[in-house]
Amino acid sequence: MDPYKGIIREWLESDKAQPPKQRHTARRIFNRLCEEYGFTGSESSVRRFIQLDRNTVKEVFVPLTADWGEQAR
Repeated sequence: MDPYKGIIREWLESDKAQPPKQRHTARRIFNRLCEEYGFTGSESSVRRFIQLDRNTVKEVFVPLTADWGEQAR
């Protein structure tokens, strides 16, 4: 997967500007990799990479603020 990670990320990044119905699915990404780049891996490895990549990109931090004594109630 290493040689293809940049390509997949590029496609997913360009999909953000597209309507939801026109974005790449994992199956479409797998098919394009096979057709255009001679990818020999499995579809499940592409799905796993996409899922892990999407989950690691989002990091949210919400600061907790409270007045004095408010949390002691």
